[in-house]
Amino acid sequence: MPRFACFCFFAFSFNALYPVTTFKDAIRNFASPQNGVTLLKESANLLYLASEKITYDDKSKNFFHFMNNALEDFDFARIYNSPFLNLDSTGFKTIALTGKHYKDKYVVSFGKTQALDTFGDTSAEYRMRQNIQPTQTAYTTQIELTTNLAKFDARSFVRLIESLLSIYDAENSIAIKTPRTGFFPQIGAPERHVLDLAAHDFPQTTQLFADVLELKSFVSLKEFNKKRYTEIAIRGHFRMDSIKKQFPHFYEYLRSIKNLFTLELYINDKKGQNLFTAILNTQQEEFFLGFSTANGKILPKNSKGEVAFKDAFSLTEKGSQKLYVAARAFIRVYGLKIDTGYISLFSRYQTYGKNLFISGKITHIPEGKISGALFGVVPTWVIDLSIPSNLQTLMNQFSQTLLKANNGSGTSATLKWVSRNTKANLHASLTTEFLENRFIRIGMKIWVRRFRPNPNVQEDISRFFSKLSQAFLRDLNSF
Repeated sequence: MPRFACFCFFAFSFNALYPVTTFKDAIRNFASPQNGVTLLKESANLLYLASEKITYDDKSKNFFHFMNNALEDFDFARIYNSPFLNLDSTGFKTIALTGKHYKDKYVVSFGKTQALDTFGDTSAEYRMRQNIQPTQTAYTTQIELTTNLAKFDARSFVRLIESLLSIYDAENSIAIKTPRTGFFPQIGAPERHVLDLAAHDFPQTTQLFADVLELKSFVSLKEFNKKRYTEIAIRGHFRMDSIKKQFPHFYEYLRSIKNLFTLELYINDKKGQNLFTAILNTQQEEFFLGFSTANGKILPKNSKGEVAFKDAFSLTEKGSQKLYVAARAFIRVYGLKIDTGYISLFSRYQTYGKNLFISGKITHIPEGKISGALFGVVPTWVIDLSIPSNLQTLMNQFSQTLLKANNGSGTSATLKWVSRNTKANLHASLTTEFLENRFIRIGMKIWVRRFRPNPNVQEDISRFFSKLSQAFLRDLNSF
């Protein structure tokens, strides 16, 4: 009995003395000396305008209508030879669009017509070059995006992420004493303490997510080598009845893609230890996000499932860190089964001062597999008779062009979040090469008919983000 009393006294004293970190704390303090609340309010308002109050001038509206039709057949030549693209001095045909953030609306215009002088102003440029060879034609494609983020610099952003992660620390989770709420009732204590804290600090935002999501698991408080850490394993699915009432077109879309695909994403450190896992499985109608954390850092796991505290990944650590990404898609559509295998990417994450640099390049694409029977009746070998080469060969020719794009330079992407004086800009770019063959034509027809959200579904998705931004703004206004 004395031992039990001593334990109770110690636990009570620890909880009383431990300074609990809340979501409000993380948001108030991440952008010092700027105001974090103000930056997030500006961001939420921008999201609202871009989802609810966006307009297009006539030229940009016509361009998007044209692209919508051209991509239905993935007709590269039609896009390349369209009057919307103009030849420049480098041999590329280009088009530019500009997005302007006004007080009560967001306007997209054709061409580089205005300076990016307001938070959220964006310019986008799309370039194509035709590469004609004796037996095939390919198209080098480049996309560049620049956004004015004003005072929202990269250092503030990564500080925010680490501050939010620190809320999940085992000691902090145990010390949280927020009253239990009715949100996500399947999650028990002490794992649900962070959810209750979120509901207290952001009641309307939490309510919106609770309306559309059901969680089967959330976090687990664990210990390894006498050190505590938190394993985040968010597993759940959509609440279809609620979505049907609020977003009926999106509900029908979710029903239409059931059983169609499984997507897997794994991010590992330079030692091959897993940092992050994401899985979307439409057959089981389930999503999963998993990683481990302590002290605001991400803890890698080895093949035995053991965390490595000494190799903790910090988003704010100065210098360069290597990452290795593996992604796989398994698709079941019209009776066909398509397995891409694990596609490998090499990435480099760098921070310096207020700046952030992330680069990525595809390093390996395995030979994909296609099997099954079209509509459950026509086998793939019968389809192969109607085209010059079989589907699997065409798929692999297309993927190898992506891998070895632009004379061996490959498919790559970069993201630069750079600050000069008091102004931050986000630059994103992608360069690749597409082979024009029957596989991509067939694939895009399948995409259009089974996967691409129609305008009504897109409108429902925009309405969700509009509701989300408004709920988030109302919560921020209560700080």
